[in-house]
Amino acid sequence: MRAPAPDPKADPQLAHLLGAIANLNDTMAQTVRVMQTRDAARRIGADVRPLVAGSKWPLSESAGRIAGWNLRETGGENGAIVSIVDGADGNSATILTVILAKSGTETMWTLPAGISYTRGLYVAVSATTSGGTAGTVTGALYTL
Repeated sequence: MRAPAPDPKADPQLAHLLGAIANLNDTMAQTVRVMQTRDAARRIGADVRPLVAGSKWPLSESAGRIAGWNLRETGGENGAIVSIVDGADGNSATILTVILAKSGTETMWTLPAGISYTRGLYVAVSATTSGGTAGTVTGALYTL
């Protein structure tokens, strides 16, 4: 036989706890709604993070997942190595390396799992050969 459920009206601590749980549920629901929108529009699919010459190379300062990429090498003598780093600068762990031949392209989708990052995204471009000139890379990373 089960004991009767406690009465929140008779126990102020229980009433306070139940109120806190209700507030937490409301906060979580609001957070999920905000995560699914961008500038008040419902987000469907991945965000595009363009890579263009002269762009700001820290692409994100928050956690997420890489859904894919479309990269193209557009200049330089040796192609390019694109290193995607989990962090705000190039001193963090590399989570993805894409090697592009001169004038080469690569498109890849990593969904449904994606590639997770926790501290942001930073992009570093280097030459494919020691002492060579790194190519110019354009394209985009797609993130969730």
